[in-house]
Amino acid sequence: MKCPACTNTELEFRDIDVGLGAGVCSNCKGRWVSLESYHAWLEFADHRPATEVEENMTEPVTKYDKARICPRCRRILTKYKIAVESPLKIDRCSNCAGAWLDAADWAALKSMKFHAALDRIFTDHWQNSISREETRQTLTAIYKRKFGPENFERVREFKKWVFDQENHEELLSYIRDRNPLQL
Repeated sequence: MKCPACTNTELEFRDIDVGLGAGVCSNCKGRWVSLESYHAWLEFADHRPATEVEENMTEPVTKYDKARICPRCRRILTKYKIAVESPLKIDRCSNCAGAWLDAADWAALKSMKFHAALDRIFTDHWQNSISREETRQTLTAIYKRKFGPENFERVREFKKWVFDQENHEELLSYIRDRNPLQL
């Protein structure tokens, strides 16, 4: 199997964690983790830390624009976000379900405690949650710019108070009416 990042380097099979075998690129240090290897590793009782020190833990997240090809079945890999605040994206094959991890990705997943949740990261639920949170953060930033941070917090608190009232519809009608007392 050839490296999806380097495209011409053969992957060498070795353990990247105790009991987790992967195809490793000697050039870019990326790892191809098959679904079968990952599930076998998940069955392993205690997910102990790797016996060797993760040499790529501090390397920056790899940025790339080109589509990557699955080394196993030659299909295009799909990028998946890991978390809202993380630039890390994992490539996954929709056909064989293997995952490509760039050099620092496994260490990053472990530091975020997502290494035992790799299957869940690829679900619609996980990805939609990230998308909703990114939208919430974007809209919050827009309203803070429009209102100012202090006014935004005051309006948010007031809105929460209004909707906590049983008669919130009447309160909203009163607020919307420019002249509720007909003066």
